[in-house]
This record gives sequence, structure tokens and C-alpha cells, in this order.
Amino acid sequence: MIQIVLAVIAAALLAAGCAQRGTANIEPAYRPGGAGLLVASVTASGHNPGTLSFQIVRVSAPTETVVTIPVNDEALGLDWRLGDPDVQNGGHGRLAVVELEPGEYEVRRGFIHVSAQETYTSVRRYGFRFTIIPGKATYLGNVHVDMRHSPEGRLLAVTNLVDRRRRDLALLHKKYSGVRPEQVVFPDDIEHEAVLKRSAEGKPAKLEDLERLLPRK
Repeated sequence: MIQIVLAVIAAALLAAGCAQRGTANIEPAYRPGGAGLLVASVTASGHNPGTLSFQIVRVSAPTETVVTIPVNDEALGLDWRLGDPDVQNGGHGRLAVVELEPGEYEVRRGFIHVSAQETYTSVRRYGFRFTIIPGKATYLGNVHVDMRHSPEGRLLAVTNLVDRRRRDLALLHKKYSGVRPEQVVFPDDIEHEAVLKRSAEGKPAKLEDLERLLPRK
């Protein structure tokens, strides 16, 4: 669980990267090929005065926005309407299925666009990392934000990443017939394979790799 303060920033900052229109999902018949897919449910609950989106960056270039994932943009469709009991705290959101080039990525920040003069962005980064593999669909999990309006006029956002694969993958295969179950991979499996590969090559394991392999509570 992460608690983030969302601060008001100038619209000029958004022009540098985060203001681009949210990235649409793949077509229903899309089949993974040389690129890969990010699969993640993105949901929100609580006080939300505008359009919430998540910024995706490459780990090697954290200041450059690759895509933005909209959470509650009606134009791009919602899979769970406000008040849905299948979403934390009766929130709403959608299943994001986005094509990306192979590589290491991170869900960097969240931002809420209210108007041309008012936009909120998370002060601290989320840091949810994942790997995209050619021909595979990486299921990250459910990124959920619960927002609260403080008496001081700030937005406080409690953010977490949870595994909702039973719900999310059933919807994935229902809506995107070109993505087969055997093509879906998970971050823990990818990290485990990377550690085994380094070990087979005689390279020492990194402390961060070993920490990731520990059982999660």
C-alpha cells in the first residue's frame, strides 16, 4: 500500500509528456507478435474531480512518457461502472490491454486532469515495474487508487497493486480472442526466469532479485 499526495501542477508541465491522450486498447482480434502486451486492470474510488490516468515509462528513461493509461475516460470505455461491488470500495475502471515494445517498464505516476488550468499529479512515483516480452501478454495486476479530499484542499491517494487474475484474465479472454491463455505471463515468473538464467551463466544473483523471490504476505 502506498499513500501519495496529489499536488496541483501547471498545465505547461503536462505538455512535456503526461498530457497526451490516453492510449486505447488493442483491437479484439489482435494477436501478439514481435511486440508484447501490458495487461492490467486500472480502477479508482473515492473523490475524483476529473480524468485519472497512469503514466508508463521505460525504466531506462523515466522522464519520457511512453503511454498513458486512462482509468475513468468514458470515451475509451469502462468495464466496471461506479459502485461496482467487484471493484475495491465500490469504484470504477477498466481493463487496459496495451501494445508495448519489449523491455523494462514502470507505472511511474498518476495524474488527474480537471481542466486546462487544473491538473493533479502524484508527488511520489508508484514504482510498479514489469517486463514486456515479444509475443507475450504480461499481467501486472490491479492498480487501484482510493482518493480522499483533505480539509487543506489536497488530494490524498492510497494506491495499491493486487493480483486479480481470476477476474481480469476471464475478461481478457472474453474480449480479446487473439490472446491465448498460454501467452499470458506474470512478473514473478519473469523475474524467476531471469535469476535462473543469470545463475546458469555463472553471474551472481542481485540482492533485489533474491528479495523479489521471497514469499509475499
